[in-house]
Parts: sequence; structure tokens; C-alpha cells
Amino acid sequence: MGLGVARRLGPGAEVGLGNHDGKYAAVGTRPRTVPVRGRWSLPSGEPGPYLSGNTPSAACQPPILVRRTATVNANFQVTVSKDYLSFSSAHFITFRGHKCESLHGHNYRVGVTVTGQVDPECQFVLDFAVLKEILRPMVDAIDHKVLLPTASPKLTLEESGDQLTVIYLGAPRYQFPRSDCALLPVTNTTAEMLAEYFATTMQAEIEGRGFDHLTELEIEVEESPGQAASYRVVLTPSVEIAPGTTTAGRTSIPSTSPTG
Repeated sequence: MGLGVARRLGPGAEVGLGNHDGKYAAVGTRPRTVPVRGRWSLPSGEPGPYLSGNTPSAACQPPILVRRTATVNANFQVTVSKDYLSFSSAHFITFRGHKCESLHGHNYRVGVTVTGQVDPECQFVLDFAVLKEILRPMVDAIDHKVLLPTASPKLTLEESGDQLTVIYLGAPRYQFPRSDCALLPVTNTTAEMLAEYFATTMQAEIEGRGFDHLTELEIEVEESPGQAASYRVVLTPSVEIAPGTTTAGRTSIPSTSPTG
């Protein structure tokens, strides 16, 4: 004799009956016109006894399904990605092992997104001008430069007068005018590391200004059309709000530049 199999359903699942060898496995509620046969789930979740009659006992009634609703904290996002938030720079990447690619360039684009609550008076998350004031000087500082990582375990940078020599694994590889280089505190000048550099630098600026209603910041660096990397940081509320700074953020923020 085939036995029905009772199932407990999670939130949002459909309820119904399954036909197993002519026996009905009761799941949730049942149509009144269908004879009751099979095993019913007990309130404890354990299978109840097999029922051969048309009416289940009170102890074998199916459990009541309760739909749970999750509490969701709604947030807003604002994004700035302007044409002038772009830079044309040269770089090279070191790979695994003993491989180092040739010097070449990209036309990079940078975008920033911040997440948080809207200001109750102004009804915006953050003034777009604030994001542009922080990001644009960072972008301009490395435009038309050779991007060099200062934290690479494979590269050594040596300055001599107005010249900078790049030594790769103990051997000189490149020499540039020092004024044409932007030294960045990263291990490699990949799009990922550039995104992290922009994000962590902006994070320090924003947190230092007391924008406590902001929760996340994300930077995207596009190396070429359709080819980008992003980095996201969680913002920590500051202890003190800088004098003269409003929640809406209509204050002037000084620029942040790499060693150029």
C-alpha cells in the first residue's frame, strides 16, 4: 500500500495535495471535496498516523501556515558619473610569476554611488556637488600621468634628480620624468586597485565631514567601454560633526591628491 508523504512548506510556497498511488498527501489546507487519506503533518512537524477514513483526527490536522514578512530598511542611492570624471593615463601590471606587461594606456572613467537616507528638509541623500568636489581633484591629479604603485612587492621606485627609475625584480625596466608620474599607495595599478584607492580616499573625506546618514559608498572604474571594476565600502558614523557642516553636505571639501 502506497503512503502519502507530508511536507511542510516555507513562507510564500503554494499549498495543495499530492497524489501518490491513489493516496493523498495533505499539504497545508485541503479541498473539502477530496477524501482524506495519507499522512498528515502534526503541529510539531512530525508525520502523523496514516488515515484511512475521510476525516482526520484533531491531532492530525495540518499545521497553519503563517507568512513571515521581513523588515526592510529602505535606502536611497545617488550616483555621479560625469564626462570630466575621466583620466587618460599609462600603466603596466605585474602578473603571477615573473611576467610584467608592457607599458600602455587607457581612457578611464570614474563613477561614485552613495547610499543612505534622504535629508528630511532638503529631500536628497547628498548634494551632487559634494561628490564632484571630492572626486574631481583626485581624477585630475592622475590625468596624463604614468600610474606607478608604491606598495608593489615586485617593483622598486628610485628617484634621482628629476628622473624616476622603475626596477622590476632587481633589474631596471623603465625610466620616466618624475613630474610625469603619479605614485599611488596600491600594490598594482589594476582597475580593482584603482577603485579601492578612490573609494577609501573618498571614505575618509566623507566620514570626516560627519555625513552620518550615509551607509555605503561605491566606486566604479571603467578601463574601457564595457570593462570596469568596482569597490564598495561601509561608511562609519563619525564621532563629531565638523563645524559648519550640514547633513545635506553643502560645504566645500578640500582635494585629495596622490604623490605626483
